[in-house]
Amino acid sequence: MKKMLYLAIIVLAICVSQPANLFAAATAAAGQEQTLVRVNLNQATLQELQTLPGIGKVTAERILEYRAQKQSFATAEEIMAVKGVGKKTFEKIQNLIYVE
Repeated sequence: MKKMLYLAIIVLAICVSQPANLFAAATAAAGQEQTLVRVNLNQATLQELQTLPGIGKVTAERILEYRAQKQSFATAEEIMAVKGVGKKTFEKIQNLIYVE
């Protein structure tokens, strides 16, 4: 029962703030395999970045730090300037990221 309540709270919070990523967050909270969702590098949260293949907590934090320093990403390819995101990682995620 507590797990369902926890899941409902997370889903509600995400629905209000990021409706496009509702399904991915709900399944992640439930401990299920999640569906990959396109991520806007200029608005993504730590949790959203971690849904990308090959991006863990440390790399996601570096992406957020880079974005804060540069104000925004000009292109999706710019993510390769972040330590821990090389060509191989970029190739895995290039269809899952974008900038606006």
